[in-house]
Amino acid sequence: MEAALECLLKPNRKTSPVDNPPYSNTKPIQRPNPLAEQQAKANGRMDAYVSKAPSDLATAKGEGTIMLEFLALQIQAMHDSTTNIEKDTRDIKFSIREIEAKLGTLTTRVDDMEDRVVALEESRDPSETELVTFGEELEKVRAQLDNLDNRGRRCNIKIMGLPESKEGKDMIKFLQHELPVMLYHTFGELEIQLAHPVGAPSRAQGERERPRPVIVNMLRYRDKEEILLVAREKGQIIWQGVKIMFFPDCWRETMDRRMSFNQVKAALRQRQVEYALRFPAIHEIKHNGFRHRFTSPGDAAEFIAKKIPKGLLLCSEAPSYRLQEAPSYRLQEPKSDP
Repeated sequence: MEAALECLLKPNRKTSPVDNPPYSNTKPIQRPNPLAEQQAKANGRMDAYVSKAPSDLATAKGEGTIMLEFLALQIQAMHDSTTNIEKDTRDIKFSIREIEAKLGTLTTRVDDMEDRVVALEESRDPSETELVTFGEELEKVRAQLDNLDNRGRRCNIKIMGLPESKEGKDMIKFLQHELPVMLYHTFGELEIQLAHPVGAPSRAQGERERPRPVIVNMLRYRDKEEILLVAREKGQIIWQGVKIMFFPDCWRETMDRRMSFNQVKAALRQRQVEYALRFPAIHEIKHNGFRHRFTSPGDAAEFIAKKIPKGLLLCSEAPSYRLQEAPSYRLQEPKSDP
């Protein structure tokens, strides 16, 4: 396009015969030139642009300065933010290292605790076995002590309701003389080794003095059994207007065990079955010519329900009772099973 413009603008260009026809008196024909028109339009636009370029250039330069300042601020802000992020990252890394160190310490402690727990569990098994063994041995020792204590009391009689100061100075002679009178029974020679009241007398004013129980230790076991047997057969015993009661002297736990058979004995009396309560707390039932012995009221009740059924039998291991309400029973000499 530039070459075409240069050709149009050259002043001394050669003309062709067509442009200068041989007819001298004839004016040349004016043909439209589109290239010239386009060039004129382009020149006009260029002049207009050049005329207003200085003002637009200043405006563009100001806008560019503003943009550069804005970009500089953005870059500075990004730099500050990056610096803060790096600082926070360093702090986080430091905190993580501290946490890792603490976790390492905790892990070591947990491992030590696990080792200790394992050691305790391993040492516990023998201890449990030893504890069971000690428990069994303790039960045996307690049973032996119970047996020794009861055997030491097996010749004792406990007399309840005997008025205070009636015995005078010699309790043994008093009982040797008064026991046959109390029971309306002729005994042989009653040999008493020891007799004394238990506990301190009641001296509370305004209340009737309650007599203390008297413990009588007989020399012979047969004499003790005879006295208790006669007392049970007599039932209520009144001596000088006072109610007197006779009981075997047993250890408290042994007495509880003896009293736990009360319901069993009541059921046997209803069935008219012969029974006996052996020392210290062995319940003996005679059935079909055999003697069956029980140390638990539950076992005795189960035996009665199966072997001697008659109505409903209710029996608990530890029924409520009072000492003076113990029912009468007949002690029998043990016999060998047929």
